[in-house]
Amino acid sequence: MTKTIDTDAPEVAQFRAVFEAVDTAHDVGPRFTCKEVDALAGMLRAIGADDAAAAWVEGHSRGDDDPDDLHRRPEATSK
Repeated sequence: MTKTIDTDAPEVAQFRAVFEAVDTAHDVGPRFTCKEVDALAGMLRAIGADDAAAAWVEGHSRGDDDPDDLHRRPEATSK
């Protein structure tokens, strides 16, 4: 069964408003695991918030210090 997301629903609007804040993404993103940030970014993309999804992945990548991490920033490898 396929379900759709009502992107006009008040709950979706509230979710989007909260998680579109770039400063939140940069402050909290590094504390998320890769799975967590991928899930959040996926939901944001599903409701049309592509820029917010990218901001969360970018914010998360600032905390990736494992060389094998999925979201590690390339410039962070040259320490």
